[in-house]
Amino acid sequence: RKANKLELVLENQYLAYYGDVVRFTITPETGYYTDSLIVNAVSQTQLDEYVINGITDNYDVFAKFAMYQFSIIVNHNDLGDVVPAAAQNINYFDTASFTVTSLSCTSLDSVLLDGERLPSQTSYSFTELVGEHHLDVFFGEVYFECQLVEDTLGFILGEENPLCGTSEIYLIVPEYCYQMNAFYVDGVDHTVDVQDLDGNLAYILNDIEGNHVLQADFQQISYAVTVNNRAGSGSWIASCEVLC
Repeated sequence: RKANKLELVLENQYLAYYGDVVRFTITPETGYYTDSLIVNAVSQTQLDEYVINGITDNYDVFAKFAMYQFSIIVNHNDLGDVVPAAAQNINYFDTASFTVTSLSCTSLDSVLLDGERLPSQTSYSFTELVGEHHLDVFFGEVYFECQLVEDTLGFILGEENPLCGTSEIYLIVPEYCYQMNAFYVDGVDHTVDVQDLDGNLAYILNDIEGNHVLQADFQQISYAVTVNNRAGSGSWIASCEVLC
């Protein structure tokens, strides 16, 4: 009969005659083990068998069986969380489920069960458990791509693979005799956001949470030249534009 979920107790009567040799073999059902064997209120050390050599009295033989229980040990780094943190006392052939959650600006990198890689997903269920297991979950930081569009008249300096959530400074460097004409982020004009940083043109990209394309347009520097001629009877003024 079942005593509870974890124990199985079998009760039977066996009739023997005086002087008989009686052998009891203790065999648990699948998923159970022999927890204890008590004969006439005395606990026995051998749990798989008990022999009475020449019976001379009544005997009370009590075998107690318990269900196997297992644990899943969980390890993960501090860039994410696994719930529950561990699964203990899982009954034989039962199921254990886990939820995997990445923190802000992190992603699930890899999941290993007993050293074997599993597909990356947000939840896992392990069914029909028959032993101990180790679940290792690794989260990684997220990096994005900032494409810095090349230009023969100037260039942009800065981090091309910024870490999620960070801010980066991008320097806009014209070639000699050129100046910045416009600055774009993902095709949107951000010229007004370009600032002077220690004598350099700079754009600050704040709280990066995705990929971006940065592009600067350059134009050649020109100078206005004015000539004022007041010699003689006639005077004239001329002006022109001279490129650097």
